[in-house]
Formats: sequence, C-alpha cells, structure tokens
Amino acid sequence: MIEYKYYFNNDNFPTLVLIHGWNTSSLYMEGFIKPFSNCFNIINFNLFKKNEKPYKITDFLLEINNVVNKLKRKDQKLVIIGHSFGGKLGYFYMKKYHADGLILLAPSLIKPRFNLIVYLKIKLYKLLKKRNRKIPKFLKGSKDYQRLTGNLKKTFLNCYDKYIKYQYKNHPKTLVVGFKKDKMVKKYQIKKIKKYLSEAKIIFFNGDHFSYLEHIKEIRLLYERYFSSSI
Repeated sequence: MIEYKYYFNNDNFPTLVLIHGWNTSSLYMEGFIKPFSNCFNIINFNLFKKNEKPYKITDFLLEINNVVNKLKRKDQKLVIIGHSFGGKLGYFYMKKYHADGLILLAPSLIKPRFNLIVYLKIKLYKLLKKRNRKIPKFLKGSKDYQRLTGNLKKTFLNCYDKYIKYQYKNHPKTLVVGFKKDKMVKKYQIKKIKKYLSEAKIIFFNGDHFSYLEHIKEIRLLYERYFSSSI
C-alpha cells in the first residue's frame, strides 16, 4: 500500500496531488508544499516505501484515487503535479478518473528512440534468453534497473513500457515542463506530447532531470498564469 501525507489548509481550497518519480520518495516533492499551501489542500504521495507486492499502473491509480476520494470533497477541483514516473501516473489518473489540471515535470510518457547499439543489445538479449544461454551483465538493463530487487524490479517491468498512445481530446489544462539537459526524458519526448495533448503548454527550463527542484518558484508563477482563473 502506498503512503501519503495530507496538508489541510482550508475547507474551500481545491486539492493538489503531488506524485514523485521512479525510485525516489515524497521528499522530492516537499518543495511544492509551502508555495502552494495558500491556495490548496495538499496530498503528497510516497509510492515505494513498503513494496509489499509488485504494482501495475492500475494499482497505483486505484490507491491514489481511494485516498483522493477519502480526503477531497466532491465539489472541489483537483490538480496533479507529477515528476517523471509521477507525471506518467498523473496523466493516466486524469484519463481513468478525473483531474482539473495537470503540471507534468519531465513526464515519461513518450517511448524513447532506440539507437542501433540499444537495438542490437535487445536482439542479443532475446536470442540468448531463447537459447537458455547465460546473459552477460551489460545486457541486463541500465545500472538503475540492475540495482532494483524483488517487488520493485517486478513493478518496474510492469510499468516501464506504458506510454501515451492516443490523442486525448478536451483534456484539462496541462502544463508540461521539460529540461534542456535532461538525458532521461529528452526534449523530443517532451515536444511530442503536444501531438497527444494538443492544448498543452510546453515550457523548457535549463538543467537536468531533477532541475525542477530549482524552478519551483517559476512553476508556481506558471500555475498562476495558466490555471488560477479556472481552478
């Protein structure tokens, strides 16, 4: 079961959901709590603390929705801020349930392009596995993946290849933030989101995959500019 902390501020405030990225924790989203506390009640989720079982995307969405339904009044609006894998969950939550606004920070929604070396590694891995041969370490995925164990590794395999596939019409206001030096979710992946969420606003900041931590004030101002009139 995923965990969360709830920050109640006012009965009349809408609800803000914070969802961190892969293999991090809710600590990575705490910087948003103070800047948004004057206009939101805030739920900050911690996805991976217990790891009691392998999760699928739908498992995460169901548990997030159970918490949202428990804490949010039906007439209150809902905004989601998600980073990387958390951005993926934010999008699929909106699609399956509902959200009135999305702020997606380097979301892993677009399948990455494979270069020739990666393509050959995949082919070799499948060939060796098919023939029950020993698979060398360099073919067993990224270093981050190799460090995973048990249920967390199974969760990764269940979730990593879930990408946006169809154009979503009449989607809620969406701000997508990318980072110019991000090697994990690259610029072309961020730009391609526009194909599926045609009304989304795309913004790029300097920095790498975790540089949103340096731009929280700017993200707060962007919220005021693009969302405050409708939330």
